Parts: sequence; C-alpha cells; structure tokens
Amino acid sequence: MTIDYMPPDKMLQTVASPSMPGEQQTMLVGDRAFAGTGGNFEELQPQYTQSIVAEVKTAIGGPPQNLGTFECLGAAKYDNRDLVGYRTADKAAPGTDPAKVMARTIYVDPTSGLPAFNVVAALAGSGDPLMKVKYSYPDDIEIIAPQNATVQKLR
Repeated sequence: MTIDYMPPDKMLQTVASPSMPGEQQTMLVGDRAFAGTGGNFEELQPQYTQSIVAEVKTAIGGPPQNLGTFECLGAAKYDNRDLVGYRTADKAAPGTDPAKVMARTIYVDPTSGLPAFNVVAALAGSGDPLMKVKYSYPDDIEIIAPQNATVQKLR
C-alpha cells in the first residue's frame, strides 16, 4: 500500500496484492473521492466520500490517537534504509506459538522524523508481512480529479 498526501485535502492510495487484479486506487480531491483500477475511476457516493475525508483529515491534521505503547528499537535497517524502529506487539496468552504473535513496527526516517514504513508482521520475523505501508513525501506529485468519471452505482 502506498499513500500520497498533498495537504490540505488531496490523497492517493494505491494497493497492490497478488490476490487482486491490478492496483486498486482510492483518490480524494477536495470533497470528491474516486476509486478505480488501471486509471478507470468511479466517483464515490457521498457516504463513502465523507469517510475518506475524515480519514485524510485525521492523517494530515494531527498525531494519531490510541496506537498503543511502542518500544524504541533504536537504529534499524528496513528495505535497505537506515531508520529508527518503534514496535508494539499484540498481547499473547502464555503458550501461544511465537509465529502467531503479530507486531506493528513503525520505521521512522531519523533525519526528517517522518514515518517511512508501517509494518504488521509476525514478531518472530517469519514469513511475509501481513501489511506493509510505505510512506512517501514527494514535492512534485499531482493529484488531479479524473475527468468524466462515472458516479458509483449502489449495488
């Protein structure tokens, strides 16, 4: 998942998964939201748009709330980058298989202080991450509402 933000009110989220047919994108431009694949977008209904607007305002507007307690891991290398890691793990019952205990690790760029990755994976480090979000902060990005997008039909 890649999410690009352009304050104050633009966002482009791209999700790629082997189980999906191509990249799925969600876009917010002002008070309009769109979703689609391969550049073909539908404008979302107002109830979905309101939810996306609220999420973007939370993400851009201030520090996240109720994330739990994180432990600083110190210097950490992730995705061939030198970062600082912060981790919290699910509380596991005694005797739980360590491979089933999940942890969230936020990797932060030590120079900018901004998050670089948000990774949910087995605490034991085995297997692929359940979720990997890569944050980017480009200054040359354009997020422009698609022209002539059809309005999403309720199913």
